[in-house]
Order: sequence, then structure tokens, then C-alpha cells
Amino acid sequence: MTSIFLKCLQHFMKRKFYILMGASILFFLTSTGSRAATNRWLIDTQLFNRSVHKEMTCRDCHSDIDDRKIHPDPSAVNQKHKAFLDPEICISCHDVMDDIENKDHGKTASEKEQASENCIQCHQPHYQQMVSEPVNRNESFTELFIPSKEDRECLGCHMLKESTDEASSNLCLACHSKEGHKKILTQFEGDLPSVVDKNPTHAQSTCLSCHIAAAGYGHTHQDKVECMSCHDRHKASDIGDYHLNVNCQACHLEGGRLLREKSGQIVVKKSPSSDKITRVHEMKIDNRNASCSSCHYSGNDIGASAMVLPGKSIICMGCHPSSLIVSDTVSILSILLFVIGIWFLSSIWFPQGRSGKKLFQYSGKILKAVFSKKIFIILKTVIIDGICVKKLFLVSKTRWMIHGLILYPLVFRFIWGIMGLTTSYVASNWDTTWILLDKNHPLTAFVFDFTGMMILIGAGLMIASRKGQIRSYSTEDMKLTDWPAYLLIASIIVVGFVLEGMQIAMASIPSGSEYAFIGHGLSMIFNSFELTDVYGIVWYIHAVLTGCFLVYLPFSRMMHMIMIPVVSILNVIKDAKE
Repeated sequence: MTSIFLKCLQHFMKRKFYILMGASILFFLTSTGSRAATNRWLIDTQLFNRSVHKEMTCRDCHSDIDDRKIHPDPSAVNQKHKAFLDPEICISCHDVMDDIENKDHGKTASEKEQASENCIQCHQPHYQQMVSEPVNRNESFTELFIPSKEDRECLGCHMLKESTDEASSNLCLACHSKEGHKKILTQFEGDLPSVVDKNPTHAQSTCLSCHIAAAGYGHTHQDKVECMSCHDRHKASDIGDYHLNVNCQACHLEGGRLLREKSGQIVVKKSPSSDKITRVHEMKIDNRNASCSSCHYSGNDIGASAMVLPGKSIICMGCHPSSLIVSDTVSILSILLFVIGIWFLSSIWFPQGRSGKKLFQYSGKILKAVFSKKIFIILKTVIIDGICVKKLFLVSKTRWMIHGLILYPLVFRFIWGIMGLTTSYVASNWDTTWILLDKNHPLTAFVFDFTGMMILIGAGLMIASRKGQIRSYSTEDMKLTDWPAYLLIASIIVVGFVLEGMQIAMASIPSGSEYAFIGHGLSMIFNSFELTDVYGIVWYIHAVLTGCFLVYLPFSRMMHMIMIPVVSILNVIKDAKE
């Protein structure tokens, strides 16, 4: 064991060494004075103030700026940045032509070969330091940068500031504000830039907070803005369900046309208004009910239920990733009647009229034991007697196998749901969290169909044993079979598969749905029917069946699933005292 530990430690130290070495090389490369120019339009004045060009003005190099017909020029935003700095400008000050012609300018053979083509391929003119005496850009530097009077006009747009500073949007609004748009319209022919109105929703943010690569060449070829880069996903307790396949604009933008893409994602398509204003920046919800009704109406073509359904509550947690909310009538009544059933059972367990007091006493003992040194003994007992059901295995392997077909998928689903719920609160931006919660993800779809099939087979075998169809069962075993409970379980699973098939059909059978092999098969049957009005009714049938099972559970023989772990813990506590 010790040798294995030492080998693991040695392997880790090797990896740590390579990581540190790579980080050191990266730090060295980013700390030297010579580096290629970026395509950014914003200048870091602190770095510029350390460069060899700090005494120069903007127009010393950009002397043609006053002769341009329009600045900024929308037609130039996608050009390569080297087009805006002619090597002749550099050579007018730097006497390096002889070295370039002799291919002796640069460190490597490649640099020497290409030196005459483009200076900024190797040098960043705004931040270039002395090659012979580079300054560490990470060391403290307190010299105050004071721009010249003529440079202040340039830096009004081109100075790099904090993304939360409203002034950093000046560069963007030169084209994309109403005033800038009108100015460009009088001098420019071609594709006009879209216009944004500064709306209250993101009034404290700047353009570059979301469009992080916008201030540079290749301007129109940017990655799609992701709301999740700043915002966390909504939790089920906030919006009734996770709505993982609905993009933000579908709910947060009024108007527009809602579409379901092939991926299953629901998106909103909006066109600019007649004044070219892009409404996508007006992300807000003034009326939540109106926002819901934009998707949830009879005959919609995006696969949404006409009925606005509540999110999965705590009673669904045994089978589905769900939240701890209890807001719908079915859940409230089911939990209330379940508690009454447990209270009734406690009066049978403790017939001396102190059922409530005894119940609280034992609950307190269990909690105290769980948070004590006995926890490991308790876990061992729960796993052996409660989950593995060792005693049942010794009595009848057939009963144990059928019992396992129901118990183990339920335990697995419950753990899956708890993990999804927990990580949605503590790691909401973790991709794995939303794989656990997304019923349309291939892995989740397959796992839940497979475990659902196992539960259905187990419930069917239990019902068959009641009718004597399983020969290995004794007459005594058949008397013990609680067929109403298993019939309820089978009904819940069957209706659940029907719901899944309806949902896939309503979503026009999105890619990846084939992994939910049972639901996908049923969707082929439902595909030609209008389901938006029916889906909500079937959903409530599924919820009511689940509620009925919960209410029946205290009076069912299946109550042993709860009682075996409880009794095992109490026995551990009793043995510890003795």
C-alpha cells in the first residue's frame, strides 16, 4: 500500500513540475519587451507609458487620420490591422533597412525572412520596449501618464478602461448610437451598423462587457454573446422548471417569432425596427404571465404545453431531478396526507398515547447518531440491510432480484437527482450540472429510459407473482406481495414514458432523442397528433398517480424501504449503549 502511495505521489510531482515549468515559460514570454501587435483598438496607457514611443503623439504615426473622409469607417472594421500601419512609417524613424535587406533583422530565421513584410508581426508599436533593456511589465510602475492635448481627443474613444466604465463604450457608440448612425448615413454607402438604445436593463454595463472582442479588426465575425457568462441559470424554484432548451431571449424579449431549432432549442427571431434599432438589448420581463403565454398556448408549433405546468416538486425526487419546492395542489395534498399516515402509524408503534413525543425523540436520536462517530457503523448497516437487503437475499434470491429491479434504479435516480439539485445551487455554471438536469441530453435520456424499464419489469414481475405466474415463489411469498403498490409504480412509469413520447413528438423529434429509446419509439406513434392541449392533462395524471403512491406508502408493505434503514440505525444506537 505504501509503495502505491509513493508512486502516485511521484507521478503527481512530475506533473506538478511540468505545469510549473510551462507556467514559467508562459510568464517569461509575456514579460519580455518584444511581442506581436494585437488587433485591438483600445490602448493600455500604462503599458504605453513604459514603451519606447511614449514621447510620441498619435498623429506621429497615424498622420493620415485627418485626411480620412469618415472616422470610424464601417467599411474598414474587418480589414487586417497590418493594413493600417505601413512599414515605411517605421523605417522613417528606424534605420534598419540595411539589416532587413541583409536578412539580419530578427532573432530567428523565420523572423529575418519576413522582416521586410510587416513590422507589427513581431513588434507591438504601442507597447514596444527597448529590446536590449526590456522592463518587466508586472513590476510596479508609478509614473503618471499625461497625454498631449491633441491625443486626448483620440484617447476619448481609444483608451482602455474598466469594462464597467461607461466611457469605454464611446468607441462603439461612435457608430452604433443614433447620433453616430445619422452621421455615418450622410457619408457612407453600404451595410449600415445596427443601432442600440441604452436601456435600463443593462445600463450599468458597457458594450465590451458582453462583446469582449468587439474593439478590434474582424469586428463583424464575433462569437455569439452568452448570457451565462455573467448570469446564472434560473433555478426551478424561480421559474417553475429549468427550461434548459429555451434561450434567454425567448422569455426576456417581447414580440418576435419563436422557433424550435433542430437541436431542440427554442429561440426568438426578431428583426430590427424601421429605424435600425436592435431590440435584442432590451432584455427584461415586465409581465411574467405574458412571457409564459408567448410559448404556452393551444396549437403552438414549438412543442410547449398549452397549460403552464408547475415545476417538479419534492414528491418527484424519487424518480426525477427536481427542486424542493411544494407549490402545486397535488404535492401539497400528497405530503399532508403522507404526514398524517406516518402520524397514524406512530400511534400504532407507540400505543401509550405518546406517539408524537416518541416520534420526535427517536428522530432526535437518529440525527444525533448520524452526526457522531457512529456514522460509519450506521452507513455500513444501511448499505448491507437497507440497500443490499442481505436478509432478503438469504431468504429468496428470486425475490431479492425482483426487489432489486425496483429498488436499485430508484436509488440511482434519487442520487442522480440530489447531485443535480445540489450542484445547481453550488456550481450552477458547471456543465455537468446541466447534463444531470437536462432530460434531453443523450446520457440522461438513455439512463432514465433504461432505469424506468427496469422498474417497470420489476413491478410487472411482482404483480405476476401475486397471480402465481412465478413458480419459484411460495404461497407465503404471494401473500406478502403488495400488488396495489406495484400497480401504482407500474402506472407511474407507463404514464411517464407516454409523457416522454409526447414531449419528443411535440418537439418534432429533436436530434439526440433516439437515446431515449422507449420515449422515441412512442413519439413515432404520437407524431401525427396535436398534443399541446392533451399534454397538460396527461402530466397531471402522472402527478396524481405519484401523489397516490406517496399517500398509500405508509400503509403499504413497501414502507419497509424506509423502515429498514431507520430500524437499523436504532439498533446501532441501542447496541452502542449496551
